[in-house]
Amino acid sequence: MATDLTEREYFYIWTLIRNLSHLLGKARDRELSQYGITVTQSGILYMIKALGGHANPGNIARVLYREPTTISNTLIRMEKEGLIKRTRDPKRKRQVRISLTKEGEQAYRNSANRESIKRIMSQMAERKRRQIKDLLAELRVATMHDLGLSPQSPHPLQTDFDTEF
Repeated sequence: MATDLTEREYFYIWTLIRNLSHLLGKARDRELSQYGITVTQSGILYMIKALGGHANPGNIARVLYREPTTISNTLIRMEKEGLIKRTRDPKRKRQVRISLTKEGEQAYRNSANRESIKRIMSQMAERKRRQIKDLLAELRVATMHDLGLSPQSPHPLQTDFDTEF
C-alpha cells in the first residue's frame, strides 16, 4: 500500500470528494426542483425503469448502495405523491413490486434532462473526464473491497457508462 501521502492529505482528498458529491447533488436538485422531484427520487425512478419487473425495495437499495429502510421511506413518500405504485408480488406474498405511475413516467422523462450534469462536466477536457471516470471507478472498487462488497456485481448503469464514453 502506498504511503506517499500524509493522513492529512488523505483526509483532504476524502473531504474534496464529499464536498463535490454534496455540491453536485445541490446543482442537480436545483435543476430537478422545476419538476417537483429530488435527486434521490430521480435516481429511484431511473432504477425502477432499469430494473423493470424486478424493481422492489431491496433491489433498488442494493443497486443504489443505500439502506433498505431509507429506500422504503422514500418509496412511501413517492407513492403518496403519485409517482409510483407498490403491489404485492403474486408469487411471493411478502414481496412488493414497484412500478411507475403515469405521473412517475412523466417525472422520469423530465429527469432525463441532465443539463446541469452536462454543463458542469463539459468544463473539463474529454481526456480529464475519462481520467476522472477511471479513477473514481477504481476508488469505488477499493471502497467496495473495504466494505466486503463484491465489485463484480454489475451496476445497471455500468454498461451505459462504458458505451457513452
